[in-house]
Amino acid sequence: MTPLPPSERTVGNSAPSIRNWAQRHCTFLALVLYLLCASLLLIPIHFDISTRLIATKKPPDAITALWFFRWWPYAITHQINPFICHILWWPYAKNLTWANGAPLMVIPMWPITAAFGPLVAYNVLAILAPALNAFFAYLLCRELEADFFGALIGGFIFGFSSYAMTQLLAHLFLEATWALPFLVWIALRWFKRRMSSRQFLMGAAAAFIVQFGISLEILATTILFGGSALLLAWILAGPGESRTKLAKLIKLTALALMVCAAVVSPWLWVMLHASSHIEHSIFKPGEFSADLANFVIPTKLTALLGAYFSPYSAKFNGNITEQGSYLGLPLIIICGLFAWEFRKTRTAKLLVATALLTFIMSLGPDLLWRRHVLIAVMPEALFLHIPLLLDALPARFTLYLWLVVAMMAALWFSRSKVPLAARVGLISLAVIFIAPNLAAGYWSSKPENPKFFATNMYKHYISRGENVLLFPFFNSGGAMLWQEETNFYFPITGGYIAALPHNLLTHFPAFSALLRHRVSLGLVRNTERFFYHFHVHAVVVPDAPIYKPIRAYFALIGCHAIHAGGIDLYNLPRRTSHFVSYDTLALAPYFYNHPSAAPARAAYKASGGKDPVACAVLGFVHYNQHQYAAAIPYLRQSLSVYPYQPQAIACLAHCYLRLGNHKMAINDLARGLYLMPNSPRLYLAMGDMRMVRHQYAIAVAIDNIALRFVPHDAHARCALAAALDALGQWSEAKAQFLRALKEDPTSRAVHYIFGRALLQHGNPNAALTELGAVAKSDPDYHAVRQLLAEALSQTGHPHQAAALLRPYSADKTPATRQPPQ
Repeated sequence: MTPLPPSERTVGNSAPSIRNWAQRHCTFLALVLYLLCASLLLIPIHFDISTRLIATKKPPDAITALWFFRWWPYAITHQINPFICHILWWPYAKNLTWANGAPLMVIPMWPITAAFGPLVAYNVLAILAPALNAFFAYLLCRELEADFFGALIGGFIFGFSSYAMTQLLAHLFLEATWALPFLVWIALRWFKRRMSSRQFLMGAAAAFIVQFGISLEILATTILFGGSALLLAWILAGPGESRTKLAKLIKLTALALMVCAAVVSPWLWVMLHASSHIEHSIFKPGEFSADLANFVIPTKLTALLGAYFSPYSAKFNGNITEQGSYLGLPLIIICGLFAWEFRKTRTAKLLVATALLTFIMSLGPDLLWRRHVLIAVMPEALFLHIPLLLDALPARFTLYLWLVVAMMAALWFSRSKVPLAARVGLISLAVIFIAPNLAAGYWSSKPENPKFFATNMYKHYISRGENVLLFPFFNSGGAMLWQEETNFYFPITGGYIAALPHNLLTHFPAFSALLRHRVSLGLVRNTERFFYHFHVHAVVVPDAPIYKPIRAYFALIGCHAIHAGGIDLYNLPRRTSHFVSYDTLALAPYFYNHPSAAPARAAYKASGGKDPVACAVLGFVHYNQHQYAAAIPYLRQSLSVYPYQPQAIACLAHCYLRLGNHKMAINDLARGLYLMPNSPRLYLAMGDMRMVRHQYAIAVAIDNIALRFVPHDAHARCALAAALDALGQWSEAKAQFLRALKEDPTSRAVHYIFGRALLQHGNPNAALTELGAVAKSDPDYHAVRQLLAEALSQTGHPHQAAALLRPYSADKTPATRQPPQ
């Protein structure tokens, strides 16, 4: 290709060693200057890097990025598949391969995340990203034989462009684009024979892999525009050696892509495996295309004239984080002067053609001027049906335009025959015109974190593994931030990962109502169906006036708020399937808490035996009457309609236990744990089964699992103590009994089991205290009276023991182990 004229400031006769020494030190100086510039721009005075975020206020994408800073280390350390997430939009399994998780940015920051938290790690990357982008653009401009100052300017224009600054407001992973200038840099070095084919292949494959691990969207568009640039270069080169070298460069690049695909094949396999049921995207590409006026009219993020033109820029397409097309008149003039002055060189022709291509593609499927359609069909519409490019936003194509403009500016400043003073003045104006408005307050925010989540208060109100719905809902708040702050203590219904569960908007109009914090009377039943469908156990609502309609809805359905740590917590009753009548749903809490045969039989008959609540209640009634064989068919029918009932599964297992069929009891509990692996009730019932089979060590392990979910439950703690006692570890068991009594001093079951254990271990005086607490609440409890009589006999009061055994009512079966309520 025809080279540009040599620079006037190129060192001509110096020794190669001197040139290399100067170039190395200039390169290091450039990196230091870019880091210093990024630090001064992004960290103002009195900025606390540990509490504030370099992002705009309430940015859903930035909150998602913070979530990934905690997710990747959590998934790796807990040995779970990091690509499939079960804690967002629970109980759905969300495929994260299509999300912008950026593991190759997040995982290297693991030590900082572990030591200082994800907020600090995010801010460090926010400072490094523009500096690294500028540095690699500087290397590219130097390879184009721009002088030091020209390359320094070109790197600054690319690293701190309008695109970079707007993406930094919310999209950190889209800001880290240093692999793009790196790829062009090594391609130029190979073309000039300064790099071997093997070195280029390894460097290009590494760059593709890194970009894949940062942003798949940027990689896809890099392949598109990089291939287009290579094709344009091949056309402009003409027949000869240049075309042959370009053809070989294209083959090497394709081979590097194949190497990248082989390395990331596990990720690709999971991604393509889920492609048949990918949920629809939230945004359409046409909604976020570059507005033609945005190239010459600044937004409010620009320091110079940004506030003046804000009434005009408010009508641009998309939102403020996607309006990074502003070049400014001085930079447009510089590009025009470069195109005219070097119009006869093939390098200039290639840069101009690539700039025009990226400019046209960034305009999207429709040419817009302040949201008015000027041309209805644009070339970008051809790419709306291509995989990977289908969801790429055209406004982000200006990234490639900025790289070309940076190269033009660097070469023009280094090689132009325009007087130096004019060049310095015009370049200075170009930099001033695109300078960000750092005093506006858009560049940093303090994430809201209620005391409920900032401390360990949530552990006293939410059991581990309980599914929670957090307000603000979906993409308008910090639900994912609060979840990662608790180290994924609970799954959530929600999560902003750029896709929604299938048919969510069609089947649940309540979704939009919850998103707007307004639930009308007409959507009450649909909202209940929504909560049932996603198995919502608890709802957290911040203490703010905007959520008054949400509080009114919970008051309507009879849920009472628990005020704690700046939030309101609503524990939802467990609902049944959507085809059950609303009246039956309203009676469900009454059935479960006060089983009564009459209303249950009426509901059972009205539903033709298909009402799961009525079937379950009839099963409970028969179980309480010791009719275990009669209870089993009702419980089976209820679970066949709605299998997510821990209480019914536990009751069914106890029925088989009473009938002596231990194998069926364990099988049913195992099946229930497969469906509901976060149910402490089922773990405790499984512990009961193991105790009956004298498998005490297994019972201890299972009860410990249950306590992970309900650490403050007295019955679970008592179950563990009984298992430890049976295993022969009395000292540990006694400590667990005392802790259970501390959790719930009024529990009859804990007092009874602890008193019986104390009596067996030769401590009748302490046993009298525990058993007496049970006898006060139920003086006719025959089993307690017998144990009290035995304790009195051992303490030397045989007459009182004999008097205690004379009058008693009908025998009652002691509730030795009870599942947590």
